[in-house]
Parts: sequence; structure tokens; C-alpha cells
Amino acid sequence: MHTHPKFLAYYIDAAQVKLTSPAGKETVKNIPTGKLLWFPDETSHALEVNGTADQHVLVIEWKEITHGKIGATNTLRRVILDPAFYLTSQACCDT
Repeated sequence: MHTHPKFLAYYIDAAQVKLTSPAGKETVKNIPTGKLLWFPDETSHALEVNGTADQHVLVIEWKEITHGKIGATNTLRRVILDPAFYLTSQACCDT
């Protein structure tokens, strides 16, 4: 089980995945090549790729970064993309 802040997911390859919610509900989804999904809220799930084909997905997470002095209220929103994390086969399976 892992958690994402709000994020975009672009499926480079088609995939069949089994998602498990924190409550234990399992859902199987067939996602076509080129599908772009937007998740506007924090999302927690476990994910299992079904089949033998590799799954390649570009995931872009929105993270809030605070700048300035401790307690400052100014924030800058930016996209942080770490290709090294998303190009590993374990990226989907960390708990």
C-alpha cells in the first residue's frame, strides 16, 4: 500500500492492473495506451500489474513546497518528477 498526492498518470503502454483500496476492495482496470488520468485528491492503493507485459507509466505528482523563514505562509507549487524512481520496477510496489 502506498499513497500519492494529487497526480497525473500517462500510460505509455496498455496495462491491466489490479488496484486494492485501503478498505481491501479490489478492482481490475484495463487501461489503453495513451490514456491520461487525473487524480485531484490524495490517493492510497496497492497496485499489481496483471500479465507478463511491462507497464510504462509517466506519473507527475503535485507537491507543496514552502519557501522562506520557518512559519512563512508563502508557497510555491511545482511539479517534481524523479525519473530514477519511476523507471524502476519496484516503483509500484513500495510499501
